[in-house]
Amino acid sequence: MLKETGIPVFNLKAEHGTTFGNAALSDNIPEARAAIDAEIIYAAEIGARKIHMQTGVTSDVSAHETFLDNLLYALEQIENHNLTL
Repeated sequence: MLKETGIPVFNLKAEHGTTFGNAALSDNIPEARAAIDAEIIYAAEIGARKIHMQTGVTSDVSAHETFLDNLLYALEQIENHNLTL
């Protein structure tokens, strides 16, 4: 329907579950990366231009490092796509 109407999709928010994201949750790295991969595929299918990663709510001391690692992963994955993060 988006292509038929010409309505652009500018931003796609990644799956966030019950923790409002998982990109900073050190015990959810595989799930976070699977969500990133799925969002890239979905964004390409609907013509979205941006993907919004959500960090998640946590008090884990490694959250910042986990988020940066997942951010770098996402940047590597979108390198060959017309997407921004």
